[in-house]
This record gives sequence, C-alpha cells and structure tokens, in this order.
Amino acid sequence: MTLAPEYLSSRLARCGGLTVDLNIQLTDTSNATNLKAPILPLPLEMVHSLNVVAKDLRALSRFLGTAKLSLLRLVTLALPYGSTENLNGLEIAILELASAPLLQQVCISGHSLQSIHLPLSQLRNVDIRTNERPKLVYDTLFQCTNIEKIVLRLERQETSTRDVHPPLKRRTTLPRLRDITLLSDFRYTQSPVDFSLLLELLTAPALDKMRLDGVVIPPLSVMIPFASRNFGTLTDLDFECVDFEEGWQDILRYCVNLEFLGLHETEIDTQDLFTLLTPSTHHPSPPVLPRLKSLLLWDDVLEEDTVASVLEFIEERGWSDDKELRTDRLLSVTIYLAEYAGEGEQEDDEIDNDLLQRFLQIEERGLDLSFQQWYGF
Repeated sequence: MTLAPEYLSSRLARCGGLTVDLNIQLTDTSNATNLKAPILPLPLEMVHSLNVVAKDLRALSRFLGTAKLSLLRLVTLALPYGSTENLNGLEIAILELASAPLLQQVCISGHSLQSIHLPLSQLRNVDIRTNERPKLVYDTLFQCTNIEKIVLRLERQETSTRDVHPPLKRRTTLPRLRDITLLSDFRYTQSPVDFSLLLELLTAPALDKMRLDGVVIPPLSVMIPFASRNFGTLTDLDFECVDFEEGWQDILRYCVNLEFLGLHETEIDTQDLFTLLTPSTHHPSPPVLPRLKSLLLWDDVLEEDTVASVLEFIEERGWSDDKELRTDRLLSVTIYLAEYAGEGEQEDDEIDNDLLQRFLQIEERGLDLSFQQWYGF
C-alpha cells in the first residue's frame, strides 16, 4: 500500500487480526512539511510497532497527530542513510510518545533524545545511537527506572574539561537493569569513547550481562568500585577491542557468579590470565571466577607456554585425570589465534605430542575445546 508516494511509503500488516505494524519513510523533508495523516484502513490506535526513517521528526509528529497509540509497544526511529541530524536549535520535544501506555522498547539512531518525549519510567529495552553530549544521554537513561536492557553507542567525546568532569550528583540505581552494552561507533569517532562518568554513577544490583566494545576502560579507581557494586550477580562479561591498565585482573575477583568470559583483542597477557584463573594447590582459597563455564579468548600467537597454561587451567577446573567430573566443571574453551594480513603467513605452531594427547583425552570426556584461526588487518 502506497500513500503519497513522493515522500511516504507505508506498509500495514495484520498480526493476529488485532495489531498493526507500520513502517514509514520520510525521505524528502521539503515535501514532508505539508504531510497530513492519511486515511488508513485501521486507526493509528491499533499500531503495535512503529518503524520510521525520517530526518525531520516534526513531519512524523504531524502524521501521528493526536492519536493515542494505545497498543504501541515498539518504536524504531532512524535518520536516512548518510544524513546528519539537524534540529535547527530546537530544544523542546517535537515528537510526543509519552501517551503510549504500553510502549516498552525504543531504538533511536541519530535523533536527539531531547526531541522525543518518551514515557521513560515504563521503558524496558532501550537501544540508542547518538552524538549528543554523554551527560545528557546518561541523565535520560537514569530516568528509565524500570529499564532491563541498555545498548548505547556514542558518537562523540566530551570536548571540555568541565563537560568531562561535571559536578557529581548522587548515584542512580536502576534496580531491574540486567543487560548493558556500551560501544564506540568508529564511523563517527576518531578514538574510543570514555564511559567513566556513567559507570561512576550507576548501580545495577540485578546486572547479569555486560559488554564493552571499543571503549575506553575507565581507570581502576572507577572500575573497582563499579565492580564491587554490580559484578556480584554478573554471569556474562564480554570485552572487545579494549585496553586494560595494569591491575585489571582485580575486576574479575568480584565476578563470583560469572559463567562466561569473552576477551576479544584486548592486548592482555594470556599467561597472566590463566595463572589468575587456575586454582592454586598451595592456597585452599576459592579460585577467581569459581563458577566459570565458558571462556572465549582471542590471542595473537600460540606459544608452548601458553598451551601448557591452558591445559593446566582446564585440568584444575574439573578435568584432571585423577578426579571425577565435577558438576561445576568448565564446559567450553575457545581460543582464536590471529594471523595478520600483510605480515606474511605464520607457520603452524606444533603442540607438544604429550600435551596434544591430553587435550584430546579431555575432549573425548566431553569438554567443548576449540583452537581456531582468525584473520585481521
């Protein structure tokens, strides 16, 4: 179904005869200024999902009119590909969605959060890509008091010292937050984004999963207090393309319930990692990450010392020949080995035959063990 084809296309699909999914593209903002709500075969009050690609949200606001959107649960707002946001200095909300009583999930890509009036306290799932000042974004997120999942991509750094270190307000607790992903969008930023202020202020007592991708790892003076407040419930922790300062291992000591650890291109010392995770026969204290079930690691080279450390780690985590298989044993180990284009092909490293046989025996007993090769540039 096409409505006003020069600037609007709309597709309606019935879902169980009760709800409507509405997809809109406002590609020509000069024509969209005169847009009026078309006559639809079903009223806007029955829209369940709203997916909009538009540069000018004012046109969308006029399109929606005063519809109550009483069944709306999901909203996706994105800029057209290749365009940049231009609000012409507007600071007031120009898109009113706060009256949608069932709205719980929003995905906003490119548009200013200040231009959209959302029912923040009822949102459960928020996915945001924005070039707004980080502090403004955090202030908005902290009003989502029932949020369960956050994906946040920032496209800019704070530029002034005053912006980077604003006066601290009281810490904010998001009691239902279980899953948070923080990313730098390298299509727009020249360097990783620093989320220190967010982690300094945030408390999430139900946090279960966290992923940091391409961001600046905050100093230990921020990360250690954050880990002590939030990592006790964590079961899934994933670092990708991040650099750690010395002493980063102390973060893991708070992850007493962690089951999955992913370390992708993190420039860590692999030998130190396995030494940390291997229980000591001389000290009866519990190992770091005592509930770990799965480890995914990206390393540059496969050295014999590293292989021996991996084997010792695996055996001490429930796979020793002279021990019965424990219910808390490690279940999966995946190690990716790098071969960089332009540096010439690396010769395959040969694993000592005795070590290889021990690995094979452990695999036969049930461990999901994998050494794989990946290619970078």
